[in-house]
Amino acid sequence: MRHINGVYTQRYNRLNMTDGPLFRGRYKAMLIDSDAYLLRLSRYIHRNPIDMKSPMVSCLEKYPWSSYPAYIGKAKSPVWLERETVYSMLGSKQRYRGYADYIMDGVDEETAEFYQKGNIAAIEAKGGQQKQKGLKRGSVLAL
Repeated sequence: MRHINGVYTQRYNRLNMTDGPLFRGRYKAMLIDSDAYLLRLSRYIHRNPIDMKSPMVSCLEKYPWSSYPAYIGKAKSPVWLERETVYSMLGSKQRYRGYADYIMDGVDEETAEFYQKGNIAAIEAKGGQQKQKGLKRGSVLAL
């Protein structure tokens, strides 16, 4: 990621006769090691376009940069998109409808409060309990 960022920034700056960084913050990748957290994160990410102060779209299926339409069977799934893990965690026989219902239930209060503070969570499972550690926003997560 650092190499891509550096090469792209150099080329952009050369072509546009500018100088300096194009992106703020550092790229971070996080390991999601809890099924419960993966589901909550998936719902949070997919609902972002409609849960903002000024929603970007009125209907999630219409947001062009989301994998949500592929998750609910309204668009062809890219080869790299792994949906089966999320479907199996929901345990619904009607996986598209089950996922759509899960997303439309909305983000739980605890998750909403956490992310409104500008955090990104990493959950560690220890002794059967889950513990959240906050990391500052600036990470890239894709589902």
